[in-house]
Amino acid sequence: MTRRCFFVEAVEADADNVVLVGQTAHHIQSVLRLGTGDMVELRDGRGNGWKGLIAGKEKGTVRVRLIERQPLRHESSLKLTLAMALARSDRMDLVVRQATELGGHRLVGYRSK
Repeated sequence: MTRRCFFVEAVEADADNVVLVGQTAHHIQSVLRLGTGDMVELRDGRGNGWKGLIAGKEKGTVRVRLIERQPLRHESSLKLTLAMALARSDRMDLVVRQATELGGHRLVGYRSK
């Protein structure tokens, strides 16, 4: 099953429901065409996550019933290795920076003809 994860600004500590509006609601309704009873995941960008069910839809709003809070892991459990032919230093700097941002575990450079 595809994970459907959406950003929310904030969720009250004791909240049972969250109302999504704007582009998020439009994306759920018109692009993904999710309906009542479909599972979604919500994230607030501060390390908090929730599983929820779509409880209702109206034009421009989607109400999500929160089911459970989810602990979020920040580090990937995958140990990814990127192998890349050696390039000019500016390109290698970019590759190293982006591989690090994506969570790469190891970078291997090799000579190529």
